[in-house]
Amino acid sequence: MNCLTVFAALSVASNAWLVTKSNQILNETTGEPVHFNSINWYGLESGDFCVGGLQMRNASYIARTIRDLKFNSVRVPYSAQLVLSNPPIPGFVVSAEPKLAGKNGLDCLDLVVDELTAQGLMVILDVHMLDGGWCCSKTDENGLWYNTRWSEEDWLSALSKSTARFAKNPLVVGVDIKNELREATLNGHTISPDWGSGNSATDWAMAAEKGGAAVLASNPNALVIVEGLEFAGNLTGVATRPIRLPSGSGNKLVYESHEY
Repeated sequence: MNCLTVFAALSVASNAWLVTKSNQILNETTGEPVHFNSINWYGLESGDFCVGGLQMRNASYIARTIRDLKFNSVRVPYSAQLVLSNPPIPGFVVSAEPKLAGKNGLDCLDLVVDELTAQGLMVILDVHMLDGGWCCSKTDENGLWYNTRWSEEDWLSALSKSTARFAKNPLVVGVDIKNELREATLNGHTISPDWGSGNSATDWAMAAEKGGAAVLASNPNALVIVEGLEFAGNLTGVATRPIRLPSGSGNKLVYESHEY
């Protein structure tokens, strides 16, 4: 889903990692609040396995345009399939970006992150889908953190590998561990995620803690972004069952909700 995510007014992060304090995100070095004026760059989560727009302009041009439009950060959605299988990019998708001719999905992810951070833009990685495809519905079998093709272990592996890939880049500031939790029908059974039941097949809070641990094991400096249930619109479970990241990981937890 190509949605605009705006957190607050413009304030570009410098070469410093970010931490949380109460309802704020802070520059770890200066202690100053960091506000996100953010946009999605969709496509890597789709069956094209590369961002949209490269049929018309190259990645450098698009990254500069995002900066010039006064955004300071970009959420980059992609699929677990892209990270774990690295499929080839269809040629027509990158007809205006010769650097990606004959390349694969991870090459597109690398180029996009490089171009965005070269412009001083913060990047939020986002495991948006399990299968490469368009998001989001209750019938796409991608509402949970696993399905019949991709296991929980696959999802955790995708988180670990994509986080580690950019762990040395301080402008890759965080990881949105799974987009828009919602019901899914797997093998004829409809499964609805919950928050705190203790059932490993449905308890998103339990799974999110595993996802957060996977991110922080790959990059202890990254923010861990956890979305709510019901297409990310419901975070009420936090009141009685907050997410607990591994001890010693510091203040790295961010809760995210979507409202359209």
